[in-house]
Amino acid sequence: MAKQLAIMPETYARIITDPLKGSGMFSITENPSAINTMRYREMQVDAVLMPPLDFARESSQMKVVPGIAISSDGTNDVVVLYFREGIHNIKTMAANPAFASEIVLARIILAEEFEHAPVIVPSAGGIEEMLAKADSALLVGDMAFNSHTHPNRLNIVEAWNEMTRLPYVHALWAGRDGSMSKAEVEELQKVKQTTGEEIRRIARHSGAQGEYLEEHLYNFQFDFTEDVENSVIEFFRYSYYHGILPDIPELSYFFSADSQEQPPADPNP
Repeated sequence: MAKQLAIMPETYARIITDPLKGSGMFSITENPSAINTMRYREMQVDAVLMPPLDFARESSQMKVVPGIAISSDGTNDVVVLYFREGIHNIKTMAANPAFASEIVLARIILAEEFEHAPVIVPSAGGIEEMLAKADSALLVGDMAFNSHTHPNRLNIVEAWNEMTRLPYVHALWAGRDGSMSKAEVEELQKVKQTTGEEIRRIARHSGAQGEYLEEHLYNFQFDFTEDVENSVIEFFRYSYYHGILPDIPELSYFFSADSQEQPPADPNP
């Protein structure tokens, strides 16, 4: 039976999820991260492409797929805080509750760099609607990309990179210990070989903004490097310090020494 994967709908995620749809190994559903996490808790899916905060809240029973993640360093517009002209102290921030990890990231940056602690105003509308409700508006993923010409802005990922000297990790693959075979893990990792091809394909089918979208997507990285691991841990530390997480989760990987799984035996020793 095909393993059940849950993915997020953002365009940058498609770079590593679209190739899996034809593999025959997986059955894939696409929903906002909060719904994916709920379905994981209900044991409806085997593995989830999820933001760091979602992983942290479920981490006691989860393993991370090594070798692949989605990260960026702020050279593109993927998490951006827009604010009304003349604002010097951000007291309210409109944000889509579906982007919990990015809301926490913005709260960390505003607290650490500006000593601001805005009240979150839930809103899933466009930028003008959000700014009518609050001093600032947090846009994530495709919404941020489509609003890149709006003035009065703070690139939150760039601010994270400047503060920590690390990329920000947008998503990683995780699932229950024992839920994935070594072949399935390798299939998730293998898509890194085609990211350039996928970016060009997505851009070609995006219409008038194709050239700009291609440039935007090329600023994402997909290797699970030491910096990526350190960034996830640093995000957990800040989240714990600011009272968002009750503890600092550890990262444990599929087929590592602490895993219950064992790689299949070599048929030709």
